[in-house]
Amino acid sequence: SYTLSSTLVSSTRRVAVINGQHVTEGEAVGNATVLKIRKHDVILQSPQRQITLKLLPDIVKKQP
Repeated sequence: SYTLSSTLVSSTRRVAVINGQHVTEGEAVGNATVLKIRKHDVILQSPQRQITLKLLPDIVKKQP
């Protein structure tokens, strides 16, 4: 199981935090490889399948 906490995408670098580990494109996390880091999601390739991890938007409570 993989949990995407954050991404940083700029003109010079792309970094994601998955399961508490800072990774860049091409690096391994668990038994998967990071294929692509985008602003709101990350694509991993595991031996069995391709996985897309998405950042969930913050839930904002509305005050009455």
